[in-house]
Amino acid sequence: TPWNFPLAIPLWKAAPALAHGNTVALKPAPQATGVALALAGLFDDAIVEVLPGFREAGEAVIDRTDVVSFTGSVATGQSVIARGAARGIAVQAEMGGCNATVVLPDADLDVAARDLVVSCFSFAGQKCTATQRIIVVGDKAPLGRAARDRDNAARGSGFRRRHRLYADAAGQPAFHRALPQVLRQAGRATGTGAMTAVKGCGGDRDVSGDNRCAD
Repeated sequence: TPWNFPLAIPLWKAAPALAHGNTVALKPAPQATGVALALAGLFDDAIVEVLPGFREAGEAVIDRTDVVSFTGSVATGQSVIARGAARGIAVQAEMGGCNATVVLPDADLDVAARDLVVSCFSFAGQKCTATQRIIVVGDKAPLGRAARDRDNAARGSGFRRRHRLYADAAGQPAFHRALPQVLRQAGRATGTGAMTAVKGCGGDRDVSGDNRCAD
């Protein structure tokens, strides 16, 4: 299971398995090991067992279980599928995501602009359910104006409130190694006409936990 929903996703997977009388071997992402161990503590050791570790631990689970359910990256998921297929076991894999939000002509544009910020940028976009494409039925200009009005209102409320508004929606990358990808995506967006609302430190500086550099 992935690190970004360390409680919800293991429970979603474990509940039906336990309800049908099965046991569960939970291999969490290394960053979510603590939550997985706490969750397993609610059950008998013979019912739910946590196998912490890296690739080798995941491969051991696939080699010794009857059914595998995986949520994570496309590359890792393809490896899981191939290894499970070699054993002839059932594998369910949820990999990546490229979700679209459709804005219809009768939508409340103020509400749509607000909700799109949350849908696109909550968890800093680090979840498979984040909106990556916005499909506007009809004229897209009114939604753009509503989004700019919302941004301008936030800017007019002062730096601290504005930064808090965006920080609450976006947060920051959970891992510093994600920063180059974030900067590439931001560069691609500004290259096609997007405006920078809040600027971080960027570059080679470690920005984790440091909000003082926003301007």
